[in-house]
Amino acid sequence: MKVHELFEETKPDYFNRLEQELKIKRIGKGAFARVFQHPTEPNIAVKVFTDEDRAFRHYLKFCQAHPDNKYLPKIYSVVKHRHNPAKKDKDLSIDEIVDWKYSIAFMEKLKPVTKEKLVKFVSTFGIYNKEFDNLTTGEWRIFAYRQDEDPDLAEFAKYLLKTSYALDLHTQNVMLRGNQIVFIDPIS
Repeated sequence: MKVHELFEETKPDYFNRLEQELKIKRIGKGAFARVFQHPTEPNIAVKVFTDEDRAFRHYLKFCQAHPDNKYLPKIYSVVKHRHNPAKKDKDLSIDEIVDWKYSIAFMEKLKPVTKEKLVKFVSTFGIYNKEFDNLTTGEWRIFAYRQDEDPDLAEFAKYLLKTSYALDLHTQNVMLRGNQIVFIDPIS
């Protein structure tokens, strides 16, 4: 065994240590991320995600470019970090840290959505008896061409249809701002 292997920390271990050491409450998780309640701001969520999640980084840029779109989460800031647990106690320049990278997004804290709310949302556009989780690319095209009825939804749907990432639209990736549907992580 190499010396540096004694100090290596897995990404899940890192996220767990972050939660325990900082005494912050985890409010969500995904394959590449954990979401925490901001320790002093009740309306801010802190999403820590690895750079492996290129799709989410792409989506964050879209959200930041369209801050007035009601279907997008409000992004307050995004900070990139590098993590090397074997060298954590030393003063190193950013060039000396060679381990995995992650980012922290400070974003608005939203509420969970109900399936009933999603059924109502989908039926508003003439799609009945269909679970939100099962919407097809063709049905998202319907939303994209409703520019006159809902320009924000059309803008979001066009983004989804143009991206090279896979759609990841399911109940856990949708939340509410009051009664407003917000898509928090729609691609993977």
